Order: sequence, then C-alpha cells, then structure tokens
Amino acid sequence: YILQTVSPQYDDNGECIGEILMMHDVTQEREDHDQLLLWSLVYKHSGEAIVISDANNRILSVNDSFTRITGSSPEEEIGANPNLLASGRHSPEFYQQMWETLQEEGHWKGEIWNKRKDGTIYPEWITITTLRDDHGKPCNYIAIFSDASSYKEKEARIHFLAHHDALTGLPN
Repeated sequence: YILQTVSPQYDDNGECIGEILMMHDVTQEREDHDQLLLWSLVYKHSGEAIVISDANNRILSVNDSFTRITGSSPEEEIGANPNLLASGRHSPEFYQQMWETLQEEGHWKGEIWNKRKDGTIYPEWITITTLRDDHGKPCNYIAIFSDASSYKEKEARIHFLAHHDALTGLPN
C-alpha cells in the first residue's frame, strides 16, 4: 500500500511548472491496522468472557460475553475490582494462593465459584494471565472465563446415576 501526496510546484511568476510527488510505503501500517481490527473483533465476539484489569486489579475493559455471563454491564464494572463477583465460597487462603501462583508463574487456571449481578452463584472455568512491562513488573491482568454450570449439572447427573438406580432413583 502506498500513500501518495502530490503538490504543485510554481516558478517565481506563479506559473505551475510541475508537481512534487511524494510516496510512502504504508503496507506495514495497513497490515498492523488489519491485525488490530481482527483482534478487536475476536475480543468483542468471543464466546468466553474476557476481563482486562490494570496493575492494581481495577477493571479496564470487559467484553460482551462478560456481560452475558455475569449480568453486569461494562459501565458497572469499569474501575471496580473483579472481587465484586466473589461468591463467598472460597477462603482468603484460596485467593492468596491463587495470587501467589499468578505472580510466580505468570498465570493461574482453575474453577472458581462466582456470583452474578442477580445474586445467583455459578461455577467458572477461568484462566488469569499476568502481563509484564519491559522491567518485568506486572502491568495488566487478563482473565478469560466461561460459565461451567452445564458441565457441573452433567457431572452431578453422572455421579447420581453411578450411585442410584436410573428407574427408581433409589441408592444402589
């Protein structure tokens, strides 16, 4: 891709005697723009919830799936700490261990029970990644999660069927 600029050149009498043509190769800028556009579409339309927070763990951005899963709008979440979703099912030690692993290894993944805006508690499968600046200092956190409710329901059904009669529901 080429960015072209044409300017007329005049002599001392004000007559046009030619043109100055400048061309600049903008191929890399165009490719970068297209890549950023693609990434923004992936972020916006991902089936997984995505939360981006700053070094102080204040939410900077959430995608549409976050809103669908939690019931909270971006306006309600921007600037807040993601712990507002905490269900109360996990101990402070659980979160401390999670953050220690996140700081030491740069990522953490597992199952967490969180709370939707309407108060219902649900399971999430979540991966949190630490982004670091050029000096190795954490600058952002990226959390990607999905609602694991349907998996938990299927797991409970399988467990029930393994220990109960399928026809009567009585214990084996």
